[in-house]
Amino acid sequence: MQKPFTLNFVLLFSVILYLSSCVSLGRFEESEKAREKLKTKLKICETSSDSLKASLDNVRNKNNQLMKDIDKEKADKEDQKTKFQNDLSSLKGELTKMTQNYEASKAQSKGKVEELLSKLEATQTDLQSRENKLREVEGVLENMKSMVNSLKQNIADALLGFKDLGLSVYVKDGKVYVSLSEQLLFRSGSIDVESKGKEALRGLAVALETQPDINILIEGHTDNVPISTSQVKDNWDLSVLRATAIIRILMENGNLDPKRFVPSGRGESMPVVDNDTKENRSKNRRTEIILTPKLDKLYEILNQ
Repeated sequence: MQKPFTLNFVLLFSVILYLSSCVSLGRFEESEKAREKLKTKLKICETSSDSLKASLDNVRNKNNQLMKDIDKEKADKEDQKTKFQNDLSSLKGELTKMTQNYEASKAQSKGKVEELLSKLEATQTDLQSRENKLREVEGVLENMKSMVNSLKQNIADALLGFKDLGLSVYVKDGKVYVSLSEQLLFRSGSIDVESKGKEALRGLAVALETQPDINILIEGHTDNVPISTSQVKDNWDLSVLRATAIIRILMENGNLDPKRFVPSGRGESMPVVDNDTKENRSKNRRTEIILTPKLDKLYEILNQ
């Protein structure tokens, strides 16, 4: 009974072993297929990995370049920032300097403007003063002109009867001239006034009494014919002595202040015409009484 059991057991073990062997072979084939698939996948993965690695290297390179560019740009920005800050600092310095210069110039200009305004005001004041003085002077001159014209008319009226005897009255340079010929006043070479001349001078003295603000200049004139007598040495002497003789007659016949008189001898130095004919020489032998308004008021205004 023991032998059949053992045989059966061996048979059963053999069957089991066979079956196990069959199962392992199938699994092996499946495993080989799976391994091949894995190898294929691995190759694909390796290819992908290489591609990814290349891409990664490319990205890294780009990233490195980008970082370099960023660093360079950052450095450039810093340089620009530094330059801008330096420029800004320089501009601020220039602005401060310009502001200071402007303020100084403004203050200087203000001072100059104030000085100019002060000068202008002083000039305007001076100009106004001059204008006022000018109006005053014009007023005095106008009064003097009226006085001279009135004096000329009064003298002409007082001496009207002697007009045909070589006496003339006229206005020249703001003065009244009374011109008396030699034939009315003197004999040739004489310093004694003739009666007709004395009569004319008396009329003039009366007219001058009413004009106390008139100065009186007596000018004697001769021709160029030389003269020498016991009384006179030459024509200069003759012209002066005739002027003083006329002053004495005027003062004898009118209440006239001696300070008003000035005797003057011109001799032959101021002829009215050439001494080339007897008639012309006669015209040059004359006495001119020059009546001038006193200029005290005018001088007073001008000296203010």
